[in-house]
Amino acid sequence: MKIYRCVSGNSKVVKLIVGGLHGNEGRIIGPILERLKHMNLKVNGEVILIPRISYGEKYISTLSRKYYRTKAGRKLLKLVEVFKPNIYVEIHCYRRSAYEKLVDPFRRFSMGIPPLLSLDDGVLIGAALPQLFKTHMFDLGLVIEKTCKRGGEETILSILKIIVEISEYLEILSKLSLKYPQQISKIVAYHSLIKSKTRNM
Repeated sequence: MKIYRCVSGNSKVVKLIVGGLHGNEGRIIGPILERLKHMNLKVNGEVILIPRISYGEKYISTLSRKYYRTKAGRKLLKLVEVFKPNIYVEIHCYRRSAYEKLVDPFRRFSMGIPPLLSLDDGVLIGAALPQLFKTHMFDLGLVIEKTCKRGGEETILSILKIIVEISEYLEILSKLSLKYPQQISKIVAYHSLIKSKTRNM
């Protein structure tokens, strides 16, 4: 597992960006995050970038408690425990056949988690899962997904560039809301709901 770490600027904010969390999706997501590493970025704070956590393990959804007992799941929890990020982002890929299920507005009632929201080029965004908030209470926790086919790479990199270069999470949300106002407004609401539920557990 490759871990890239960069500290720059005056900010104390820690940002953890991870990809390829289960199955073989790292073959799709890993190269995108490697591209991010080589971009000319003005890093603000501490950025920990992990392009790929899973190397061909059996696919188990991160929605399942079983995932956090797998080798990849244990790695993820350990990373969150060790780095204690203020801002957490995980990147996945999805099959086109799963799209309707991922964005289903009733997902919150059927699965207990908010739906993902469509951006550009097949990219989806949502709030991080409650399981991770129980490990560490992030200021901002995001899930970003792209189709496992080509497309969406530039959209993901543009979002990650904002996250890497801006230190405070409220400013990040403000910047993202300029392009995606409705989606970010919903993310903020979902985020608050998940954090509230986690605190009451």
